[in-house]
Amino acid sequence: MKKSCSCITDTRMADSLLSLEPLLKALADANRLKIVCLLAKQEHCVCELVESLDLAQNLISHHLGVLKKNDLVECRREGTNMYYALNAKTAQRMESVLKHVLKK
Repeated sequence: MKKSCSCITDTRMADSLLSLEPLLKALADANRLKIVCLLAKQEHCVCELVESLDLAQNLISHHLGVLKKNDLVECRREGTNMYYALNAKTAQRMESVLKHVLKK
């Protein structure tokens, strides 16, 4: 007898889970995951991320663009610098859905 997963049979939860697909795809890249880990601790400007990750500025900017497109990060300008932070609302939504899916 097959057991169905309650997170898939619950339509609302299934929709929430499916809405995470683009976010999870964005996080599947190791460099983007590293960026998110750094931003989860505190806000950083691009130059700090370049230094911390030892990646080219254009590559960091590309990854930040993907994360921003998926609402995982927010940015603000201060003078000539752009500062990025984890989007707390999106992170909380992901955490909530994943906790529900992974609960035993």
